[in-house]
Amino acid sequence: MRQRLQPLKAACLPFVTRALRGPNRRRALLGSGLLMLLVVLMGGFIGRSPSYAAHDMRQSLGLEQGRWEREELEFTIFVQDEQERRELLREEHDWNTIHHRATEGWMLLDTVAGPHVIPPRPYQELQRRARALRNARMDLAPPDLTERRRYQHFDWNRPRDRQRLQAVLDAELQPQVVVYESPLGVADTIRLIGLTAGGVLLLLWLVLAPLWVGVQLAQELHENTLQPLTGTALTARQLVLGFAAGSLAPVAIVAAPQLLLVLVAALGSGRTVPALGAVSLGLAMGLLSIGLCMLAALAVGKQRSPGLVGIGLSALLGVSALTGVAIGLHVHADTLGMVTLLPGAGPCHLLAEAFAPRAHLSGVDALALDLRLGLAMVGALVLAAASLRAIERHVGGTHREGALHRGEAMVVALVLGVLAVAALPSSARFGPAFLAGAALALIPMQLLLVARIPGGDVPPALRRIPVVPLLREQAAWLGGVLVIALLAAGLPQQFHPEAIVGLVHWGWAVVMLAMITLRGAGLPTSIPTKVWLMVCLGFVAIEYVCGVIWCLDRPSGESLFPLGAAHPLLGLVHVGMFVWIPISLIRGLTPADRPALDLHAREG
Repeated sequence: MRQRLQPLKAACLPFVTRALRGPNRRRALLGSGLLMLLVVLMGGFIGRSPSYAAHDMRQSLGLEQGRWEREELEFTIFVQDEQERRELLREEHDWNTIHHRATEGWMLLDTVAGPHVIPPRPYQELQRRARALRNARMDLAPPDLTERRRYQHFDWNRPRDRQRLQAVLDAELQPQVVVYESPLGVADTIRLIGLTAGGVLLLLWLVLAPLWVGVQLAQELHENTLQPLTGTALTARQLVLGFAAGSLAPVAIVAAPQLLLVLVAALGSGRTVPALGAVSLGLAMGLLSIGLCMLAALAVGKQRSPGLVGIGLSALLGVSALTGVAIGLHVHADTLGMVTLLPGAGPCHLLAEAFAPRAHLSGVDALALDLRLGLAMVGALVLAAASLRAIERHVGGTHREGALHRGEAMVVALVLGVLAVAALPSSARFGPAFLAGAALALIPMQLLLVARIPGGDVPPALRRIPVVPLLREQAAWLGGVLVIALLAAGLPQQFHPEAIVGLVHWGWAVVMLAMITLRGAGLPTSIPTKVWLMVCLGFVAIEYVCGVIWCLDRPSGESLFPLGAAHPLLGLVHVGMFVWIPISLIRGLTPADRPALDLHAREG
């Protein structure tokens, strides 16, 4: 192992040295120290500050109740400082804040001690105390007592109402005036620092690092500075890993103190396992995101400027990260499968479990979530390795048989099928499990299909595309999804003849989607061709939905071509498109001026 790693280390060293030359190293170290200090100060501010901003942050994280709610439950009046407390205590008019709060407490006692109120047996002593205190402090009865009684409500079965009553009785209708302080202690503040550092770390790994690597690679391709390096003694793998290491070196310097803060906070709070899980899964998802961004840069880096590539990647990564955070922080029984689809969902959930745990899943759901987190980890590593393999062949010019070989593509397709089916609810039957799983896996499978298109030094206009073999491969991939759905949901319990019609629609949509991918990615396309392919994609979506409806339901014959239900002319257009789209795609893949092309061209 050491003999294999030594050449890679030697290959990475020049790229890392170039990335950290001159003032770059000092800037990275300075930024790392400042960011670490900022995280510590921010975590301490949120955990200990009595300001309204810190209180609102604690409340949004579920670490503290609202101030008004605490005042009501604890029969307390919070003030900002000692001077405000003294001024409040010096108020002498009848309707000052303290008197108003005492009157509210007396109204609560009056509601509880009413002659027609019969509490449960365990709470009769509380009612007796409330009646006695109410009668002893009749001076607090408001002038509009009859009117206000109509708006009072008390439920003996609500713990919140009983807590309010107990606080009023314990204080004997004398509300305390207290200078507000954060209810969190030192240990809670350390957890908040770890949570903040973990959030910054995931932001670096899932957004900034992939974006930086993708933009750097796009710049190298756009300026044609990467091509001369392929003529050196470095292998394609060393070149790709060295470039990635050089781009990630400044990010690693900035991320190292954040990782240290996360681990120290996890050790201090006793939540090491979920913290390590968040770090490991976040790193795996970061590697996957880096691989995908590098593939995107390779695809468009020569034709588009690095700025445009950066804008596109930042939009995709930002939307993915925000959606993953929203799902990961609110995982429940119906959405736990989303951790296999969104890169940020699993790490965010584990980070929250490490530093702000919430018991909101049953034992069965928690076990199902742990299984899906494990699948997400393995899937991310496999897909990241496949992306690296495809990039290596593309950079080295050895992708004449495709950036991925047939066996590699089959393994990736099976991983995609497992992740897609695992994203569905556990209660899904076979039909919905297969159709929904295939729908989730089809888009990444199109990228996988692009990786199987032969490349090399052949100009795109003269490229031979083995259409039928590639369609057979996609059929095999979907067969893998079928087997996975059978293993996950079991055999179908019933089958209706209308499903055959649905399978025809569904199969047509799947085949046409693959042909659109081959036509758009494998051969040069003009603007009219791109517009036509977009129209074809729209009809493919209609046919896929139509096929799903016929497979899962028993619709009437009028919905065989659903556009005909709106108008007969639209029905004729639908039928015509159903026939013409395959013909146009076949003609596009086998134009008349290239008779040498063979649809059944063999690979290798």
